[in-house]
Amino acid sequence: MIDGYRIYLDIEPMGAVRTTQKQMFSDKRYKKYQTWKDDILLLWIAEIIKLGFKPEEFKFDEIKSIDFVVTVPNGKHLSKKVKQEREDRIGRPHQIKPDIDNMLKAFMDALMKEDSHVHTIGRTRKVWGEHGHIVVVI
Repeated sequence: MIDGYRIYLDIEPMGAVRTTQKQMFSDKRYKKYQTWKDDILLLWIAEIIKLGFKPEEFKFDEIKSIDFVVTVPNGKHLSKKVKQEREDRIGRPHQIKPDIDNMLKAFMDALMKEDSHVHTIGRTRKVWGEHGHIVVVI
């Protein structure tokens, strides 16, 4: 069981995309979401290996509690005024969309087929940053 580890995923966070069955085959947002989930899983496995574990030793159904912190990047193509305002926000709460609950859902959907065994979601934060990433403490 992996317990008490901090895992850093260098990927821009994304909220879960909800679609109908029909939209899954035509909605570009859903395709981007599926690719993002695949990328999260690969990054997660790479981090587990860096911690010295074999991926097959790590079982997602053993995760009972997580702390989830996402850093949402400032936009890339902004006016100087807006860019300066956002730089002043770094480290402060991010209070616009996407919603943190959708980001957590996307993360858990990417790693777990079933997440009902997770009984505690501790510290959950969404803050501004220079670039996007996700930090999970299990």
